[in-house]
Amino acid sequence: MKIALEEVISNEENTSFDIANPSFTINNEGKKISVKAKKGKFLNKNLILLENEVIFKSKQFRLLTNKVTFNQKNQTAESKQSSKFHSDGTTIVSEGFKITEHGDIILFNGKTILILNK
Repeated sequence: MKIALEEVISNEENTSFDIANPSFTINNEGKKISVKAKKGKFLNKNLILLENEVIFKSKQFRLLTNKVTFNQKNQTAESKQSSKFHSDGTTIVSEGFKITEHGDIILFNGKTILILNK
């Protein structure tokens, strides 16, 4: 995984870093999922907190939320924030999600609404 950073700012108070406009790709055998946000913060060596207009996008779907914890090592993501998933003819609104298996599996959490369009 390669993370493109427009700006990295050292946060001397707690030895973490703030990232402006993080953008990277989750790669697996079948597809690429691009991930973008307005803001990010390294929580530790493997975890990045993404905030403000977080978008997961592939050729098959688009997933929007405002706060996600991304694990670089395991290529997983988890959100406990209101989320909206769009795919051809399908919309899912949930109270959060978990992405595993390099993007092959998305589990929706909490109260979830499924909308199927013709």
